Amino acid sequence: MILKSLSDIGGEEVKEFLWQRLKEEREIKAEIIGHLEKLYFQRGDIISSGVMPLNRGLS
Repeated sequence: MILKSLSDIGGEEVKEFLWQRLKEEREIKAEIIGHLEKLYFQRGDIISSGVMPLNRGLS
């Protein structure tokens, strides 16, 4: 629920927080990736920056 709420809020601080949590919390990696993708897709950042979706770049 917390991750969903943060992703709904959005913004650079939320992205940084989620990246940090991703490094620290491997067991919730897939959920964090999903929320990061939502943030990037909502804002069009992936399309404009040429960054590939996260679930294709991490294992």
